[in-house]
Amino acid sequence: MVELRDIVEKNGFIVFAASAFIGEHSYTDKVATNRPDTKDLQKAKEFGVKAEEKISFSQDLLNANKLFIKGNFPYKERKLGVKCAPETNINCTNCGICADNCPMEAISFNNYRDIDAEKCINCCSCIQKCPSSAKSFVHEHIIKG
Repeated sequence: MVELRDIVEKNGFIVFAASAFIGEHSYTDKVATNRPDTKDLQKAKEFGVKAEEKISFSQDLLNANKLFIKGNFPYKERKLGVKCAPETNINCTNCGICADNCPMEAISFNNYRDIDAEKCINCCSCIQKCPSSAKSFVHEHIIKG
């Protein structure tokens, strides 16, 4: 969260509130299954209301103190593995739902089997949204972690 705040501020934004919310894991439904639930969504809504109040009552956002967020600097070193992307099996019906839902536009609209591993962030949106279960990770980097 500290790193995200710093990136956002470096790009000219003012961070006045920050939070992390629970959600079902993108790789498996065995972690945080069916989350966010009603209680989670209520907490997120309450956070949004408090953030809105904070910005509404602030007289001078441009001169506000930097938002303190618990965390470490330097940031935790990430060991980025091999770039890989989901593969498409014979179940693909060329519906395009995968490409429509890829946040990185890594899936070609000309050929839904063509996924740019350099752009893919392994979010699994294409896997979760595919109505024919045609996308999956078969690369050992993902399967074995």
